[in-house]
Amino acid sequence: METLAASADFVILDMHGGGFTDGNALMYLRTLVQWLTDIDNGYGLKGIILSMEYELAPTAKWPRQVNECMAAYKHIKSLLPPEKIILAGDSAGGCLVLNLLAKGCECAAAVTISPWTKLRSDASTIYTLKDKDWISAKGLKFCEDAYVPEAVDAHTPDISPYYQTSFKNYPPLLVTFGTGELFLEDIRAFVNKARKDQATVDVLVREDMAHKWSMQPLYCPSLQAWKSDNAAIARWMALHLRAKE
Repeated sequence: METLAASADFVILDMHGGGFTDGNALMYLRTLVQWLTDIDNGYGLKGIILSMEYELAPTAKWPRQVNECMAAYKHIKSLLPPEKIILAGDSAGGCLVLNLLAKGCECAAAVTISPWTKLRSDASTIYTLKDKDWISAKGLKFCEDAYVPEAVDAHTPDISPYYQTSFKNYPPLLVTFGTGELFLEDIRAFVNKARKDQATVDVLVREDMAHKWSMQPLYCPSLQAWKSDNAAIARWMALHLRAKE
């Protein structure tokens, strides 16, 4: 890592999704590599990715995952200045990104793909969009019960980013989501709340698309759509890296 970081223009610290109970560091390798390729080809910036292999629930419960991601961030920051670091994550990984930002982690920008912003949510879209998404209310409850310790309120700001009280110190943030996903209501509410607190939040929205559609070609209507949307995400990251030079 030290040798690679020394010659890199930037590092992406990526946190995978999977409801804190599933997934691994390589599950979206194709998309992560596509980001690096697009940024290099379009902007001449050469980067590396540190993809987290954090411990999973129920073997490891909150805050283990947050602490492991924080340790990885601190290691990267010991090698590179914050303006060369991007935090990224999908779903539960997006939640972890927002957890780190709340703890003051500095970076050039952050990207969250369909972030899980409110655990044990009562949002109407969790039920009204059940026929459009591939995740389910039952599956979310299983993950929540596995991740959150029994004596802990899932609505604490340290777990559910929506309940954070201040977003003023956030770096530029990109939030992507589809209008066909269960998290739709919660993500929109989070974006609005952060913006009202003067955070710079950009969004990439796709009509009728399900949860984290951009992370695999399988989730997209076509390979071209997957490439186009990830090119847009890569462009957003590159512009914010350039702005810090």
